[in-house]
Amino acid sequence: MLWRAIEVGYDAVFFGASTDANYFSGYQWDGNVDWEYQIIDLASLGSFLGQSNVWLGWNFTSDGWVEYEGAWIDEVTLTKYEPGDVRIHGQFTYADRSGEMQGATGINVQLWDWDADGDDLLAQTAASEDGQFSFPPITNWDQDDTDPNPSNRRLDLYIRYALEHDDYLVTDFDWHPYSWRTSVHHDFDSGVSTWYAGLPWESVDFQAMWLFQDIRRTRAFYSTHTIPPSSPGALFVHWEKDANAHGLCSGSCFSALDPNLPYAFIAHSSIDSADTVVHELGHHIMWNSTGQWLWYDFACFAHQIFSQESTQCAWSEGWADFLALAVNGDPCYDFDIGPCTGTANARHFDLENHTRNDDPQQFAWGDGVEGRVAGTLYDLMDELNEPPWYDDAVWGFAPIVDLALPPAGRENLQAFWNGYQATDAHFAVRSFHQNTINYNQPPTVDNEVPIQYALQDTPRSHLLDLWDYTSDAESPDLYLTYEIAYSDPECGISLDAHWVNAHPQAGWTGWCFTWIHVSDSLAVSQDPLGFWLRVLPVHGRIHLPIARDE
Repeated sequence: MLWRAIEVGYDAVFFGASTDANYFSGYQWDGNVDWEYQIIDLASLGSFLGQSNVWLGWNFTSDGWVEYEGAWIDEVTLTKYEPGDVRIHGQFTYADRSGEMQGATGINVQLWDWDADGDDLLAQTAASEDGQFSFPPITNWDQDDTDPNPSNRRLDLYIRYALEHDDYLVTDFDWHPYSWRTSVHHDFDSGVSTWYAGLPWESVDFQAMWLFQDIRRTRAFYSTHTIPPSSPGALFVHWEKDANAHGLCSGSCFSALDPNLPYAFIAHSSIDSADTVVHELGHHIMWNSTGQWLWYDFACFAHQIFSQESTQCAWSEGWADFLALAVNGDPCYDFDIGPCTGTANARHFDLENHTRNDDPQQFAWGDGVEGRVAGTLYDLMDELNEPPWYDDAVWGFAPIVDLALPPAGRENLQAFWNGYQATDAHFAVRSFHQNTINYNQPPTVDNEVPIQYALQDTPRSHLLDLWDYTSDAESPDLYLTYEIAYSDPECGISLDAHWVNAHPQAGWTGWCFTWIHVSDSLAVSQDPLGFWLRVLPVHGRIHLPIARDE
């Protein structure tokens, strides 16, 4: 407590601190002031906090010309303030496309201290699977505050929830990540505190969270379904409310022309469609892996799921369609929330059940159609076999990525298929066939069958092994089937799988001929396999006696 009656400008009372008891730094007062409470922060006088020896002193100086009563000092207290810790955890949720509240998994949660001259980032973390987060204990002391009262120097806290990550962002057109922040809690009480926050539909730019979660799910699916687990690369999305065009994009698209970074633009009109978002991310991933992007193919800009395009356009767009089906977990490509909602073949396309049963006049066939490319890749991946029952390949996701995204890229689906080096392509080529794409090569007859012989009235089982004379580029012998196209009846020719049996008519001898077709389940050999059988007469039979060893 300080009371003073001191001549202004000539006399003064001084308080200071020193580390050597010789040089003191501090404050001085003059004038006439009644008792008042003075609080002096030792840190404001210099580097005294933490020193082992500190001297505190008071000094009064006067020139002696005019006498005043001087200064009174009372109730001097030296205090040491030890701030407590702040422990903050909480949860951030958002309203998904169906209006259900979900945990905001993966978002960047930042803890800030507000200051008038600039805020300080204290800690940051990523929200867990259900949107929960926690920060390590933080000392509740504001280093930037100059208030000498320790109770007024506690942290002024707020939290910023940001749609940013080291490898993916959702931003406006100026590359500013979307974020939301709480109000400032001034002079925060020490201890444990739980903060809950939500992002309902009425929040500003709440749809940006949908896009962030679409990116996160895409990255998680890709990294957990590739062998070994691999990253799809950095993924960036531009979106602004009510904007349906950006740069060269009229509607959702991917662009690598920005001088900053490539990005996927999502039109606001497509915001309900997670498939559209992942589709554009599919182009982003293809670009990251191969540098392949059909920016020059202006005809491809107007592509549709079942329009006839170039095989390059169909490959690029079909890959992106397929990735959307794989990540979002259903066979329908949806232009709305989905799955498989709205008018069929307008607002959604069930690519699992668009097969060679389709009318090609209504739904185009072949590898120049993106829906056929996407359906083929999906059938190669999944375990279901649907009519017309050619889809018995089960690759999973990883082999498709390995074939689809080599560093040099693929020109079209044919190049993807040509890159398949497995010895057994029998089931895979059937999945292509299921989706109206015929890359199958028919089986061939490789060797001429020599004349076969049998004796009169003597059947021959396994007379001929057809595997020795036929082959197929995609199908091992095990999957080849055989059918008699023609045979002279006297021979009694029959088939036992890949074996030829002969049972000549009783008493008959002579020559007979047989034609046999070979099939790989999709095609029959262009030339049938043919052979002659000669049944020889038997003029006499000699029976040897049984010799017994007595």
